[in-house]
Amino acid sequence: MTQEKVPLVVDLDGTIVNADTLVLSVLELLRKSPLNLLRLFLWLPAGRANFKRNVSLQADLPIADLPYRINLLQYLEAQKETGRPIILATAAHITIANKVAQHLDIFDSVIATDGNINLKGRNKLEAINRAIGDRFVYAGDSKADLPIWRFAEAAILVNVKPALSKRVCSFTKVEAEFT
Repeated sequence: MTQEKVPLVVDLDGTIVNADTLVLSVLELLRKSPLNLLRLFLWLPAGRANFKRNVSLQADLPIADLPYRINLLQYLEAQKETGRPIILATAAHITIANKVAQHLDIFDSVIATDGNINLKGRNKLEAINRAIGDRFVYAGDSKADLPIWRFAEAAILVNVKPALSKRVCSFTKVEAEFT
């Protein structure tokens, strides 16, 4: 009898990438033309998810040049080789998430912010539960990931401060930690 592998759900910004893709996209827009600053201010009132959509559709973020965490990617590739499902779950816009997923070619599926819902914290947890159920391990990097780690079978901590690591360890086991 083969045991089903618990899916590994992985965050993008601050976790796979040692940066925030929204910030990088905004900088890319401004690099193209400083006048894009006006567009940014026009997009803000429509909400965070819509803002991310507009920025991601206008910026040409160089996906291959992002500052990837190589040690984490090697871990994910090794997990993938064992047959473990790997899911990208991010508050970044779906456009950027899909490009990263295509570039890295290790993800079975992508869960990301669309034009309506910003997938951060509890919103991300609900989207994960809808997509794969309640059995998963979660790799993240920040306090915003606490609601997800609380319901995960285990945590993978990426570049977290000692206080956050201690907090996560108080309610779930840690499968791996990357600095």
